[in-house]
Amino acid sequence: MYFLKSINATDKIQDHQYLLKEIKAVVMKVGYHNVVQLVTDNGSNYKNACGILTDEFLHMAWQPCLAHTINLMLKDIGKWPEHEACIRSAQQICSWLYNSNSLHSMMRQVIGGELVKWNATRFGTNYMFLESMFKKKDQFMA
Repeated sequence: MYFLKSINATDKIQDHQYLLKEIKAVVMKVGYHNVVQLVTDNGSNYKNACGILTDEFLHMAWQPCLAHTINLMLKDIGKWPEHEACIRSAQQICSWLYNSNSLHSMMRQVIGGELVKWNATRFGTNYMFLESMFKKKDQFMA
């Protein structure tokens, strides 16, 4: 496995036809007989493009990116009512702690380091922030 190329597609409509053209060009450059698996984002546009390729080249398989799949699962879990309020509160606490230089500095001194900050596009960080707060709760309460 290796990385071959990247393209700037910000000005392109990234539908399955565009992706099929780009992915197939790479497959043909490498040699279709050398490609056994396609791993991509699991959006429907990628799934459709790779489905056409795997129908054409029967020895190839498509696999959605595991990290992307888990991220989407955590996004959905975060919408469950029993999780949503807790996550929203954690995000507000994180923003409050990190948006003030003096408060942030005081927090670092009290807990002896940093918390894992949540990231709006990486849904696992919501749970990582909660875990880091839980692990440092004694320092916060001192």
